[in-house]
Amino acid sequence: MSQQSQLTDIDAIETQEWVEALEAVIENEGVERAHFLLEQMIDKARRTGANLPYSANTA
Repeated sequence: MSQQSQLTDIDAIETQEWVEALEAVIENEGVERAHFLLEQMIDKARRTGANLPYSANTA
């Protein structure tokens, strides 16, 4: 079972807003910009103490 499927979404509306925002970035600015933004958010989360699993796999 994946880690994502083990998590409970406590705010489905907020999650949908984030997903829609990401889709809009991809549509309007491209996947490279979306990738950059996600990397920035992951970096910020890790620097503020979030325990994010590291994966060396790339798409």
